[in-house]
Amino acid sequence: MSAAAPAGSLAGRVALVTGAGRGFGRAIALALAAEGTDVVVNYNASAAPAADAATEIEALGRRVWPSRPTSRAAYAATEGAIEAFTRAIALEYGAHGITVNAIAPGGIDTDMSKAVMTPEYRARRIQELPVRHLGEVEDVAYCAGFLAGERAHYLTGQVLQPNGGWVMP
Repeated sequence: MSAAAPAGSLAGRVALVTGAGRGFGRAIALALAAEGTDVVVNYNASAAPAADAATEIEALGRRVWPSRPTSRAAYAATEGAIEAFTRAIALEYGAHGITVNAIAPGGIDTDMSKAVMTPEYRARRIQELPVRHLGEVEDVAYCAGFLAGERAHYLTGQVLQPNGGWVMP
């Protein structure tokens, strides 16, 4: 199969991936593109990494649209209301055969977490996790691929939480 041909079961779909310039957002965008999805590469402050991700997606033969949000307050509000937003959009678009889900990962080993976690904080976080290790960006990308796939056609309005079993005490 040539690189320009859709590779998998997600051909003909379009996904908007927030934070697609780096970390698990980038891993999700690339995993979906590898399966045939066209991708809106959404980023906030990582323009160069987002452009790199867009180049990789285009090399897979997929269409790509870079997108940067504008007003910090709106971004913070949608972060805080992501569950309600996901359910409302799922309700609005379900009749059109569109499923809408969100992924709310916790305890994922990303370049950002590596940059801000002290060794002591990192060790404490790992001990708080029932699985006793941080997740990888690929764990989150797997969740996105599953939710975008045909077998998840009945899942909509859900917030999937790949978090190693971590809950706040």
